[in-house]
Amino acid sequence: MVLAYVVSLLYKIHIVSNTYQKGKQMKLNSIVKALALASVVGLAATPAMAAKEKRATHVDPEVGSALVKEEADYVATLDGKYKIPHFKEAGKGFEDDWKEIASHGIPEWLIDAKFGLYTHWGLYSQAQFIGNTYIQHMYNPKDKKAIRGKNKETHYDYHRRIFGPQEEFGYSKLAETFTAKGYDAQEYVDVMMDAGAKFGGLGVVHHEGFLMWSSKINRWNVGQTGPKRDIYGEFIEAANKKDFKTVATFHHARSYDYALKSLRNKKKEDQLAAIVNNKKLDISNPEYDDLFFPADRVSPPEFAKEWHSKIVEVIDNYSPDFLWFDGIGVENGNSPEHLVVDFLKRFYDNAEKQGKEVALVNKLPGADKTGLARFNFPQGTGMRGYENSRNMPPNNDGYWLWDRAISYPWSYVLNKDYNLTSTNHIHSLIDIVARGGVFFLSLTPKGDGSIPAEEKRILAEMGDWLEVNGEAIYSTRRWDVPGEGGDYKKFAPYKYRAKGKGLWWDYKKTDPNRISFTRSKDNKTLYAITNAWPKSGKIVIESLKNGSQYMSDDITNVELLGSKEKIEYKRTSKGLEVTFPKQQTCKVACSLKISHG
Repeated sequence: MVLAYVVSLLYKIHIVSNTYQKGKQMKLNSIVKALALASVVGLAATPAMAAKEKRATHVDPEVGSALVKEEADYVATLDGKYKIPHFKEAGKGFEDDWKEIASHGIPEWLIDAKFGLYTHWGLYSQAQFIGNTYIQHMYNPKDKKAIRGKNKETHYDYHRRIFGPQEEFGYSKLAETFTAKGYDAQEYVDVMMDAGAKFGGLGVVHHEGFLMWSSKINRWNVGQTGPKRDIYGEFIEAANKKDFKTVATFHHARSYDYALKSLRNKKKEDQLAAIVNNKKLDISNPEYDDLFFPADRVSPPEFAKEWHSKIVEVIDNYSPDFLWFDGIGVENGNSPEHLVVDFLKRFYDNAEKQGKEVALVNKLPGADKTGLARFNFPQGTGMRGYENSRNMPPNNDGYWLWDRAISYPWSYVLNKDYNLTSTNHIHSLIDIVARGGVFFLSLTPKGDGSIPAEEKRILAEMGDWLEVNGEAIYSTRRWDVPGEGGDYKKFAPYKYRAKGKGLWWDYKKTDPNRISFTRSKDNKTLYAITNAWPKSGKIVIESLKNGSQYMSDDITNVELLGSKEKIEYKRTSKGLEVTFPKQQTCKVACSLKISHG
């Protein structure tokens, strides 16, 4: 109890400290984290954390960064409603393994990069219907999931209309027609780099289980079927020529019984029987078990052994700089802890032999069977990752990553609605970076591998903005507070949704009065980024007023990135008043460079 109180006190000191001697501040952070790790349960019981006494789910010691009072007050209204993420505990006998893995930390290049791109592209992309879970629904005539909005056609009926009867054209046939004629690895790398991304790659295997590299482990891959090319290998070669950091994302822990698991779990026995008893279907034929991995014919250990071998093959053959995993559950038979530990240690060992630093994301999936959201791995393993920032606390400390699709669904579909514009993504990037995050955006290529024109346009617009404002994004660090201003109740990018019982983020509506902050590594420059050109031609930055707890230094100069005009400013008791030039130089967001010291 005493230790927990000390932790709480140190957090208070950390939050209200107005010192800018970052060496001292980093030392304080280290003490806080060390004590928090020693007593995460006690933390929830202290008087200073009274709001957290309501539940035992506030156990993440990496929650606790400072917010301005107005935002902190808004966050307090959400407390107790949404799931605070937990970390997996190391299994018995694996404690030292996880300590070794965690010792590699987060490479500085990833913290500096801020923005990366990858893909959701596979056999499902050829179907162009609803999303990337096509394999789960196409065999069941009673599956109504697709029937919503204007669409009244089921996956089953759609498939028969487009491809023919499932008995004649099953999911395995999509591998034969997957030619990737529109895929150009060099174009992918160029588009990603022109967008301003500092790392990128492919989703090398999705839930469906089809491999986007030339594999000797499993026949369902691009080297042995369809294009008979090494799709991922081509990307690696093109990226290495440009010294572009490479990514491999794995989603195949869920491939085990993926097509039929939902029917089994929901005990829809009649619907399940209609599929498995139809021996004309590829999914019911043992010859195709290496694609579908049905639970009634393939055991979890058999699947896990191959799952592990596929990951090792990619690590050994392609040496990606960055690994990301979806669906891992170290307590499950499909991705057991001993195999996870093995390939992660191999990943880091290989990198050490090559003399390079590599990155790993520790993703937060949805709630598990206990109703809690738990990261894939124990605390300290890689960089925390949030899909759509689901259940990500607004006052997250440390560094983390957010992945999202360029527009939903997660894969290409006919007449795709690109309702997430470049403006949405730029505003997302700004706020994510200001809060200590890295933005990881997924493209949705067409079935032939070509990048949709609309996605190229969105990326080009992001690249244009970053070309001017990149100094306020790349290689920056979080400031004392992520931002100020605006109406939090109306425009906060995060809101509690009772239906999902969680905190959900998006940037479809952003507050034009919001100002986000980043700083240079040497802490001699602060960047204040507005969400729009101010209508009045002026802004007042309250966090920089005379006597500010956040900045005691003198402000020596203010510039507007992208403008050569001299910027007028004055510091008062109300804030730093900045007058923008008459010529508008930015529309989406504007970056002020504030020198001090």
